Amino acid sequence: MSEVQALTFAPGCGPLAPVETLRDLITVRYDLQITALTPIVHSSGNMGNDSIFMREKVADPDDPGSYPEEVPCLTGNSMRHALRESLAWLTLREIGLDVGGLSVAAHHFLFSGGSMGKGASTLDVDGYRALKEMFPYLAMFGGGLGTSLITGKLDVGFGILLCRQNAWRVRDLCPALAKDAAASHPAEEYTERHQGTRHDARRAPMADHLLPAADVAAWGKERLKTSKQNEEEGSDSTQMIFGWEAICAGSRFLWQPGIAYATPLEHSALVCAILALQHRGQIGAKGGTGHGRVKLRAVSASGEASPLSEGLRYVDEGQRLSEILGQAWGGPYVHHVRERAAEIRGWLGGLR
Repeated sequence: MSEVQALTFAPGCGPLAPVETLRDLITVRYDLQITALTPIVHSSGNMGNDSIFMREKVADPDDPGSYPEEVPCLTGNSMRHALRESLAWLTLREIGLDVGGLSVAAHHFLFSGGSMGKGASTLDVDGYRALKEMFPYLAMFGGGLGTSLITGKLDVGFGILLCRQNAWRVRDLCPALAKDAAASHPAEEYTERHQGTRHDARRAPMADHLLPAADVAAWGKERLKTSKQNEEEGSDSTQMIFGWEAICAGSRFLWQPGIAYATPLEHSALVCAILALQHRGQIGAKGGTGHGRVKLRAVSASGEASPLSEGLRYVDEGQRLSEILGQAWGGPYVHHVRERAAEIRGWLGGLR
């Protein structure tokens, strides 16, 4: 359910009133559309020298006699990590952490959930509550602290490709996108294969000037020998060819992040994480080669733009993230971590 009314604080809002009753807790799931601005790479493994895009089996209940098909997807685990990393960087910036000021244990906790070790102290109930109040990030993502495994409240769905095979479930999960999914092509039409070759650095024009003359001469003989042995393939035949699958630019996904039984402050942290991810605008692998650039759009169950859309629009207009969060329903979390920055820095510094 996309309960947009759960946004109980207005743009620019500062500290929130404390939670007094269960009615103050928020359970919300947002319907977001992810649009690929460049090809997205999200591999499940390798077949030879080829990286294969992550897929899930999808069976069409409207056609019980049909076989399940393998459909590309963005896993919830990958999208959860994207949210975690985005909010972690935002939080560290807002608390004014010094360069080199994070311990290895704190880094593990923030970016991968932490670790549990023998002989570590157990977190008592009162300590846990106080810690969640000081650092809402913990309640949202959870993690391992000492001998305690803490469950996070965040619920992150798969990125579901808008394609013919997924039309039936998009219809049920997000009616606002049902028409777009029904009009989409089969999943295989959105998949493309790329190929690259690792070239020998000695082929670079400057190599003749950088390498000793003896090495240049030896390389010339090696190239000549390779060319004669592989006339059809040419002198590059000894270089390894590699390939990868990607989802093409313009493809769209339905993505549904949410949170259960959250305080308004924890809910604000979720909104901040989504806006920070949009500001980063990058998911999946091979970001260093321009892959995975995306744009998020918030969609409500009725098809009307949700309040989150305003914040995403601010990102698109190129405003600074700190300004965006102050305007677009992220204010409470940002205000909180700035106010308690010294405590949060001290707690992170104490992780070992």
